[in-house]
Amino acid sequence: MTIKIQGDKITFPDDSEQTTAYVGSSGGGSTPEALVWEDKTAERVVDTVYTNTNDVPLYIDLYFSCVEDTYFETYINDNWHGTVGRTLGSGGGDDYQKTMLIVPANQTYKVVSNGTVGTYKWYEARMPLAVAVGGASGGGETVALNTLLTSAQVIPHSLKTTIFYDDTKLDTDSNYNSSTGKYTIPSDGIYRIGASVNLKKDNSLIDSLAYLNINSEVVQRNRFDYTATTDTSSSFMAVNIDYVADLKKGDEVYISAYGRTKDNSDLELLGGLDVGNVFNIIKVSGGSASGGGTPSSFARIVDEKPQGVDAGASVSGIQQRTLNKIVSDDDSIVTLAEDKSFTLQAGTYVIDYSAPVFQSNYTKIYLHSVTDNATADNGTSGYNEGGYSSGRYGGQYIVTLTSPHTYQVQQYIQNPATNGLGLACTSGVGIFATVDIEKVGSGGSGGGTLDIDALPELPTELEGTDLFVTERTGTNYKVSADELKG
Repeated sequence: MTIKIQGDKITFPDDSEQTTAYVGSSGGGSTPEALVWEDKTAERVVDTVYTNTNDVPLYIDLYFSCVEDTYFETYINDNWHGTVGRTLGSGGGDDYQKTMLIVPANQTYKVVSNGTVGTYKWYEARMPLAVAVGGASGGGETVALNTLLTSAQVIPHSLKTTIFYDDTKLDTDSNYNSSTGKYTIPSDGIYRIGASVNLKKDNSLIDSLAYLNINSEVVQRNRFDYTATTDTSSSFMAVNIDYVADLKKGDEVYISAYGRTKDNSDLELLGGLDVGNVFNIIKVSGGSASGGGTPSSFARIVDEKPQGVDAGASVSGIQQRTLNKIVSDDDSIVTLAEDKSFTLQAGTYVIDYSAPVFQSNYTKIYLHSVTDNATADNGTSGYNEGGYSSGRYGGQYIVTLTSPHTYQVQQYIQNPATNGLGLACTSGVGIFATVDIEKVGSGGSGGGTLDIDALPELPTELEGTDLFVTERTGTNYKVSADELKG
């Protein structure tokens, strides 16, 4: 029996073939799937059910305008995933609301309107297959940035201003420049970008905007308008960025803020660990080699309540948000305990968490590490006063774990209310607190490892000889045959 190796192709005795990379090489030659945003604005309408027919999760990026007491509700598989909109009364101005959904494969999704809700933009993108990336030229390294603003920054009235985040917690490639506020992309690939912008101005705040800029081009702009019938003692606005982009080495990414006031005075971009002005970037796939890496995995855990049941009463102070159901976790990357805590094993993760509140006055959301007994991430904050005022707050946390860690979603609420953790859904089950977890695929070594299940049975008389050496590592089969001649 002979086994022939020509280039990156192995031909076995039964004439079957397997493509691989030579041991010690820089990896194979395949490329990862590109992320492609499709503008579905002309094809999608509210109050209509759609299905993700892909075999991977689907990003849904929604940007709506709402006027006065109007809002929209999002559903996945007929489960309510929250209300976004406006309940400021007839004196309020237009409110431009932004949200992003991740819809698992083969599940349905819809947007339900309540009042005058106009579709501004509706984009969709398949979650890219995180092709195993390996080798020196494969780009399989973890790339991540987590930086926040600890010192308040002045945002001049009606002037778009770059945010200079000044406290970098994680920068794997040292590519963030706090003097310019820009992050330089170190390698080609698909990146997820998140940011929160929290502005404050006593009495006279009109509107605020957050901008995501790539190479000086605005690729996402989210806006919140606020014109109260009477002045309040203080006004807060939280505007979020959540975006996925196919970027090239050398691209520059940065966040800008903009705001207006009634008296043309400047605004304050809040600083401090408890505010949550953050800027996150993580590479979710990329590179050009095809070594022995692993694909990305996705999981979602939620607080689900039956139709007509609210999320519960709030208390004045910090409370743990309920998480009582795993709705998606094909690769078993998360475990849930006591309807409030979730545990992740070693790996690199992007954790998106959010929860609604009702009549809270001031509120702030956190991701708490039970393992470290410390706040892992500060999410957004805001103010919901009286009437039917409600809002949804969240954050994004990027972390590389070397050991198992347990987390909880916690929320500070100033004003207690009977249903302060979220109003009941009247048209189906309600989804309140939500945690989306993406475990980022690891890079291969470029060593040409092969999955044993994908290989034909090897001739045993050749195993262990000088000419054909095999090595098992878990479910992988490593083949080295530099001296083998067919």
